[in-house]
Amino acid sequence: MNRDWYVDFVGVLATEEDVQRRPIFINSQNSLQFYVKLISDTPYDFPNTKLFTLYSSDLTRYGFEDEYYRPDEERKWKLEQFLNEYLIVFRPQKRVLPNHNEIYVGKEVRLIRKSDSYLDGTTFIPVPVFSNKEHELDFEEFIIRIHPEFRK
Repeated sequence: MNRDWYVDFVGVLATEEDVQRRPIFINSQNSLQFYVKLISDTPYDFPNTKLFTLYSSDLTRYGFEDEYYRPDEERKWKLEQFLNEYLIVFRPQKRVLPNHNEIYVGKEVRLIRKSDSYLDGTTFIPVPVFSNKEHELDFEEFIIRIHPEFRK
């Protein structure tokens, strides 16, 4: 069963060591696909996975254009150079494939340029942010959802 989580995760382009192969590849639709390594904490009930699949088509609004006519290695190199400048923020989604394998993909992708003080190995701790518009609940219900013991 497919599943969406309405939380934001932070990741970076995975390394060959993380995925035991190249983290960027060209899929069967001739599109660049890549793995992102999670660098933020997850909710307690989230599955134990640290790698997520994303697609270069999610990056066009940030100025990345995949030039399909270029050699494959050049296309991959260009994406790697582009992604090394950013933290990748996304919402996780579990997909169950026709062969019943489960994969985790990133949706609603946003990029944040890495600060000069960013170091490899940095991890992020999520902080709840209240938004009446986003969550369609009042502040009291928001507090109860993140701290059920505050229920009256």
